[in-house]
Amino acid sequence: MPELNKEVKALDCSEGGSEEEANLPILYPEETFSIEEVTPEQAKEYLSFSATNRNLTAREVNKLSKEMKAGRWIASSDSLKFDIYGRNCDGQHRLKAVIQSGLTQTFAIRRGLSEEAMAVIDIGRSRTALDTAKIRGIQHIKLPHTSCTNALSLPITNSVGSKVLISETFEKYEKGIRFVVDRKKSPGASHVLCPIAALVTKAFYYENHQKLERFLEVLTTGFCVDESEWAAIALHRSIKSDSDLNLSVKYRTRLYLKAQNALKMFLKGQKIQSIKTTTVTRDDYPIPDFCREDDLPKAKRAFDYYHN
Repeated sequence: MPELNKEVKALDCSEGGSEEEANLPILYPEETFSIEEVTPEQAKEYLSFSATNRNLTAREVNKLSKEMKAGRWIASSDSLKFDIYGRNCDGQHRLKAVIQSGLTQTFAIRRGLSEEAMAVIDIGRSRTALDTAKIRGIQHIKLPHTSCTNALSLPITNSVGSKVLISETFEKYEKGIRFVVDRKKSPGASHVLCPIAALVTKAFYYENHQKLERFLEVLTTGFCVDESEWAAIALHRSIKSDSDLNLSVKYRTRLYLKAQNALKMFLKGQKIQSIKTTTVTRDDYPIPDFCREDDLPKAKRAFDYYHN
């Protein structure tokens, strides 16, 4: 790699260039492509010489770093990109994740991109978790399946993680997810109500399936046969009257915990007319991949018991 001027940072890539840009030597007059290993030290060097980029998102960096530490990072055609001056113009989150993880990773690298080519980076549609699942060969999967899967980490965290991890998680818990989502009427059909779909998916490995089916039926229709099913009606009414339905972490966690209380009372046949959200973030239905350490034995027993 040519020697870089370490003092030149975040230069203006706008049309016409800048005074500093006019004085920069052209390091890559022609576009090149290569597959290279990038060490944390190299990543720091690349980031120290960058054109104007989007602001770094800590959440994205943390997600990528986690994938790298777990050994799930795979080099793809989505390359790190450098302009004709050798400045990094695309890939800052991946480079920052290499630094954060402390691990060397393999990347496709394009150098010598023109100003015209750099102007159209990242304007296409990003690949979704559903796209990734289909590419991995998972059949008969739809958006509600991946949305429900991504909520399985509640109430511990708000998201399962990367698109690849969502696919892997779906394959592991597919029977529970399909039990909830593939119904004619399912809370999984609504992205906002995915926390409830995730809750019942996890309960699938603990509770009687007929009772869970009845809970979903009463919840989605709003009709019950007697007072023993009032808990599902109370949750139904609570959702209908909620004017604050949203996708925030706080709301998703609150909805999960409220639905968990409703489900537990429904299964006990308790006659209640309103559901309160507990202030304690407790998961009554932990699953092995997303639970607190002290809940792991319970989660493994439930999961293994079902599959055996």
